Amino acid sequence: MKPLDQLQPRRVCIVKPSALGDVVIATAAMKAIRAHHPNAQITLLTTKAYAELLAQSPYFDEIWVDSKPKWHDRHAIGRLRAMLGS
Repeated sequence: MKPLDQLQPRRVCIVKPSALGDVVIATAAMKAIRAHHPNAQITLLTTKAYAELLAQSPYFDEIWVDSKPKWHDRHAIGRLRAMLGS
């Protein structure tokens, strides 16, 4: 098995539905992910409030918008699986 730093994933999904400050701070990590995986298909899953802002960055190939599910939403995992195609 290869060490984690040698893996080259074909697809990466970043989930960031948080508050604006958290989204802004996370952009450094998003930039690092893109730099480390330049050939990967990178998808961001975020809320409507941040989709337009983050669409202006060069770090994502796709942006998916979803509502922030409540902890008691039994169908949230199923929706995520369907979006990811698994």
